[in-house]
Amino acid sequence: MDKPGYIPQDYTRIKVVESLDALFDAPFEADVNCILYPRRITGAFNDLARYLYDRRRNMSAREILQGAYVPEALQQEKALMLEDIERISANLTRNGAHADAQIRAETLAKWEKGKVPFSLHFDGCSNPKMGRVLCCYNDPVTEWARNEDIIHEDDEANRWKFRLKAGAPVYQFQPGDIWRLNPASTASCAAMGSSIIAAGPSRRSGASHQPATRPARPARSGVGT
Repeated sequence: MDKPGYIPQDYTRIKVVESLDALFDAPFEADVNCILYPRRITGAFNDLARYLYDRRRNMSAREILQGAYVPEALQQEKALMLEDIERISANLTRNGAHADAQIRAETLAKWEKGKVPFSLHFDGCSNPKMGRVLCCYNDPVTEWARNEDIIHEDDEANRWKFRLKAGAPVYQFQPGDIWRLNPASTASCAAMGSSIIAAGPSRRSGASHQPATRPARPARSGVGT
């Protein structure tokens, strides 16, 4: 399948597939560190994220979605997110990862307080066959850079520090995309290409909330956030 226009056409570390089932069936072969299922979605997902975030104190986002709480105007968005939960969970089970998919609704302001999500980093996971699965429904979505454009600064103060080479481009996934990341065991492995180097999104779009579907972290399966 051809790469979408927002993915460098000559970049071999991202493999593009045409279905959700293919996303889980495709192996991390050769130098591939990310498998991407690109899809376009429409809807008021930022409104839904805001609704979930404002009501998350007493119930989880998933409990709110599954109950009779979401306004009629957001039912289409709710249905898609619930369908994704079911399909991702089914594929995790089919591949022997006894985990469930979860919904998270976050504000960029909260992320910025943590700082780490907005710095260049890689995702670790104890199950290299499965890796980590992510999907965002509204802008801004995760930003990433090519591994050859990343410098790993392995110093005593911070063994996980990465920086972007001067003038190197930064790319971004799109709302609705579902991607599966090959985990890395160390920062040096990630810098050499075994895992994609990514960062939290900037505020360019002005979106204030970010709903994301992601697998849970079960006790020992290694599939998780």
